[in-house]
Amino acid sequence: MEDTNLGLIPGGLVRFFEENRKVALCFSGGTDSCLLLYVARHLGVDILPIFADTVFSKSRDREWVTEFCAEIDLEPVMVHVDVMVPDVVSNGPERCRHCKMAIMSAMVSEAYGRGYGTVIDGTNASDDESQRPGMKVLGELGISSPLRYSGITKADVRRISHAMGIPGWDRHSDSCLATRVIPGVAITSEMLGQVERSEAIIGSMGFSGFRVRTDGDHAEVRFHTSQQDRALDVWDDIRAAIEPYFNEVVMGEPRS
Repeated sequence: MEDTNLGLIPGGLVRFFEENRKVALCFSGGTDSCLLLYVARHLGVDILPIFADTVFSKSRDREWVTEFCAEIDLEPVMVHVDVMVPDVVSNGPERCRHCKMAIMSAMVSEAYGRGYGTVIDGTNASDDESQRPGMKVLGELGISSPLRYSGITKADVRRISHAMGIPGWDRHSDSCLATRVIPGVAITSEMLGQVERSEAIIGSMGFSGFRVRTDGDHAEVRFHTSQQDRALDVWDDIRAAIEPYFNEVVMGEPRS
């Protein structure tokens, strides 16, 4: 690929890829992993993007991963992982850790099987381990986080990605569908479908960065603060559109 804007890449990240010329990336399609993939390609690194396809993944995320990789002449490896196991479905306080272990173990196994001995992910320096129990899995599986080690924060990621013209630099951060089910409520495929369909409808109305949370019966929609006023203006339409999936739909406090 043409080496454009390489001067924008922080030195720590350049050094990491100079020392690691063949890596597999746990590729979520988020801004963090997109930056890593884009930079690695421009630095001539042999990088393999691996996407974990689970029932917690949105169809739009799968599409975006394929589209982004095509932009830089790569084809992602899609690894199908069954996460509907008791420790995850029960939706207890350790759900994220158990889920992350299943997903990351599958991606590491795929990477090793294809001859990639170094596996990385997009965790950045802003990510707080105390708030993300799944992060502990990275060390246990030997997965490196070059953004975090280089001191690159989420704000840095967006700034650098914007300056380098990387597609999706302004996408809102998102989380998997499992986070939409109220903690302690057992997760079902039906709930996940309700949420994904509802979020697709709201997204088609021009909203982004929102969440639909549910216990399987009731739903709470939380909009980003920047879109709260517009959501209030058309709330009746939004509620009517997704009410078929729930017995009650309410608007929650805005998200920052």
